Amino acid sequence: GCFFEWFSLRFVYVPVLEVATEQAFKQCYQLKAIRANLKQVKDEAFNVCINLNQIGLENVELFGKQSFYSCCQILSLKNKKIKVLESAFSNCYQLQQIDLDKAIEIQDFVGCNFITHFRLPMMVGQLKTGITVTKDSHKSQHDRNQIVAKLPEIRHQYSPTHSELQCRNQATYSDLVISHHQTQIQYTDHRIRGLILHKVEELNENILSSKQT
Repeated sequence: GCFFEWFSLRFVYVPVLEVATEQAFKQCYQLKAIRANLKQVKDEAFNVCINLNQIGLENVELFGKQSFYSCCQILSLKNKKIKVLESAFSNCYQLQQIDLDKAIEIQDFVGCNFITHFRLPMMVGQLKTGITVTKDSHKSQHDRNQIVAKLPEIRHQYSPTHSELQCRNQATYSDLVISHHQTQIQYTDHRIRGLILHKVEELNENILSSKQT
């Protein structure tokens, strides 16, 4: 993956990126936030990103195998597109909420032992009992569960600063890589803490160029 084992990376701002490729950010242990327009998340893309807790997944149409395995700071999963969800979020043991507009089948939430709320309007058959479900969840989810009007809001704590996101031109300073172009990105080493890539649409190995100091 492009940024596999970039241990210092804390945030990524890629507003036009739609596909997180296989193992793109695997084992980026310090990664906390990513802003993107994700439609596909390939196999193991964020595998073992143990601090990741701020990522928009509402419009993802494909989750690859173990794409968020052991992302143990993800607290909620909200999605408007996915119909079948399998093996992407196993061992996310802090996951508390599941909110899936169109899902008709979900499985393999192994190790997600603290789910307390869910909203599943299209899924027939009970996922779990003794927890809280929304009123608009399928009626089969209501039995032996508490019913509420909507899910509680969960707030995330980390976000890139406004000044970081306003930077112009391609530059590396204060351990940031910043680019307003689709050109090759230069970096000095893997101790980068932030990526701000305004026009990068695709992640691949060719986008990176190591710059000698």
